Amino acid sequence: ISQSQIACLIQGEEDVTAKEEACWATGADVFKLTFKTLREDAMFFPRSLLAEGRNFLLAAAAVEELRLGHRYTYYCFFDGDAFVKDWDAEWKRFLEFLQDWEPAVGLPELSMYANVIRENFKAF
Repeated sequence: ISQSQIACLIQGEEDVTAKEEACWATGADVFKLTFKTLREDAMFFPRSLLAEGRNFLLAAAAVEELRLGHRYTYYCFFDGDAFVKDWDAEWKRFLEFLQDWEPAVGLPELSMYANVIRENFKAF
Protein backbone atom coordinates (compact mmCIF):
# COMPACT_ATOMS: atom_id res chain seq x y z
CA ILE A 1 0.00 0.00 0.00
CA SER A 2 1.10 3.51 -0.68
CA GLN A 3 1.52 5.46 2.54
CA SER A 4 -0.61 8.30 1.14
CA GLN A 5 -3.48 5.84 1.35
CA ILE A 6 -3.47 5.90 5.17
CA ALA A 7 -5.49 8.35 7.27
CA CYS A 8 -4.49 8.53 10.94
CA LEU A 9 -7.50 9.76 12.92
CA ILE A 10 -6.55 10.79 16.46
CA GLN A 11 -9.08 11.81 19.10
CA GLY A 12 -8.34 13.07 22.59
CA GLU A 13 -6.92 15.78 24.78
CA GLU A 14 -3.53 14.21 25.41
CA ASP A 15 -0.22 15.09 23.77
CA VAL A 16 -0.25 13.00 20.61
CA THR A 17 3.01 14.24 19.14
CA ALA A 18 4.62 10.77 19.06
CA LYS A 19 1.62 9.28 17.21
CA GLU A 20 1.56 12.17 14.76
CA GLU A 21 5.26 12.01 14.01
CA ALA A 22 5.15 8.24 13.50
CA CYS A 23 2.29 8.64 11.00
CA TRP A 24 3.88 11.58 9.19
CA ALA A 25 7.24 9.81 8.95
CA THR A 26 5.59 7.13 6.81
CA GLY A 27 3.66 9.59 4.65
CA ALA A 28 0.25 9.08 6.23
CA ASP A 29 -2.19 11.97 6.59
CA VAL A 30 -3.05 12.95 10.16
CA PHE A 31 -6.37 14.31 11.45
CA LYS A 32 -6.65 15.34 15.12
CA LEU A 33 -9.74 16.15 17.14
CA THR A 34 -10.20 17.49 20.65
CA PHE A 35 -13.48 17.74 22.57
CA LYS A 36 -12.57 19.81 25.64
CA THR A 37 -9.81 22.18 24.62
CA LEU A 38 -9.61 24.43 21.57
CA ARG A 39 -6.11 24.06 20.09
CA GLU A 40 -4.54 25.51 16.96
CA ASP A 41 -3.21 22.13 15.84
CA ALA A 42 -6.48 20.16 15.99
CA MET A 43 -10.12 20.24 14.98
CA PHE A 44 -12.51 20.96 17.83
CA PHE A 45 -15.88 19.33 18.49
CA PRO A 46 -16.90 20.55 21.95
CA ARG A 47 -18.47 18.06 24.37
CA SER A 48 -18.68 15.39 21.67
CA LEU A 49 -19.00 11.73 22.56
CA LEU A 50 -16.50 9.14 21.34
CA ALA A 51 -18.62 7.91 18.42
CA GLU A 52 -19.50 11.48 17.39
CA GLY A 53 -15.83 12.39 17.35
CA ARG A 54 -14.94 9.32 15.28
CA ASN A 55 -17.65 10.19 12.77
CA PHE A 56 -16.38 13.79 12.64
CA LEU A 57 -12.82 12.58 11.95
CA LEU A 58 -14.05 10.21 9.26
CA ALA A 59 -16.01 13.04 7.62
CA ALA A 60 -12.89 15.24 7.65
CA ALA A 61 -10.94 12.45 5.95
CA ALA A 62 -13.71 12.09 3.35
CA VAL A 63 -13.50 15.81 2.54
CA GLU A 64 -9.73 15.43 2.11
CA GLU A 65 -10.29 12.45 -0.20
CA LEU A 66 -12.46 14.65 -2.43
CA ARG A 67 -9.81 17.36 -2.41
CA LEU A 68 -7.01 14.91 -3.23
CA GLY A 69 -8.99 12.97 -5.81
CA HIS A 70 -8.30 9.55 -4.28
CA ARG A 71 -9.61 7.40 -1.46
CA TYR A 72 -7.73 6.20 1.57
CA THR A 73 -7.20 2.47 1.78
CA TYR A 74 -7.12 2.46 5.59
CA TYR A 75 -8.50 4.72 8.30
CA CYS A 76 -6.51 4.16 11.49
CA PHE A 77 -8.32 5.40 14.59
CA PHE A 78 -6.28 6.25 17.69
CA ASP A 79 -7.38 7.35 21.13
CA GLY A 80 -5.24 10.18 22.44
CA ASP A 81 -4.37 8.19 25.55
CA ALA A 82 -3.36 4.99 23.70
CA PHE A 83 0.14 4.02 24.81
CA VAL A 84 2.98 2.05 23.28
CA LYS A 85 6.66 2.38 24.20
CA ASP A 86 7.84 3.23 20.69
CA TRP A 87 5.19 4.64 18.36
CA ASP A 88 7.57 4.82 15.41
CA ALA A 89 8.55 1.14 15.56
CA GLU A 90 5.06 -0.15 16.36
CA TRP A 91 3.41 1.96 13.67
CA LYS A 92 5.86 0.64 11.07
CA ARG A 93 5.17 -2.90 12.30
CA PHE A 94 1.42 -2.35 11.93
CA LEU A 95 1.90 -0.95 8.41
CA GLU A 96 3.90 -4.06 7.49
CA PHE A 97 0.98 -6.16 8.70
CA LEU A 98 -1.40 -4.15 6.50
CA GLN A 99 0.99 -4.43 3.54
CA ASP A 100 1.50 -8.18 3.93
CA TRP A 101 -2.08 -9.25 4.62
CA GLU A 102 -4.23 -6.43 3.18
CA PRO A 103 -7.06 -7.12 5.64
CA ALA A 104 -10.46 -5.49 5.32
CA VAL A 105 -10.15 -4.63 9.02
CA GLY A 106 -6.86 -4.61 10.91
CA LEU A 107 -6.42 -4.55 14.67
CA PRO A 108 -3.19 -4.34 16.64
CA GLU A 109 -2.33 -7.23 18.91
CA LEU A 110 -4.26 -7.04 22.15
CA SER A 111 -2.28 -9.62 24.09
CA MET A 112 -2.22 -7.46 27.22
CA TYR A 113 -6.02 -7.72 27.27
CA ALA A 114 -6.20 -11.44 26.47
CA ASN A 115 -7.16 -12.47 30.02
CA VAL A 116 -9.86 -9.80 30.25
CA ILE A 117 -11.31 -10.83 26.88
CA ARG A 118 -11.16 -14.53 27.77
CA GLU A 119 -13.00 -13.93 31.05
CA ASN A 120 -15.70 -11.86 29.40
CA PHE A 121 -16.37 -14.50 26.73
CA LYS A 122 -16.77 -17.20 29.38
CA ALA A 123 -19.94 -15.41 30.45
CA PHE A 124 -21.55 -16.28 27.09
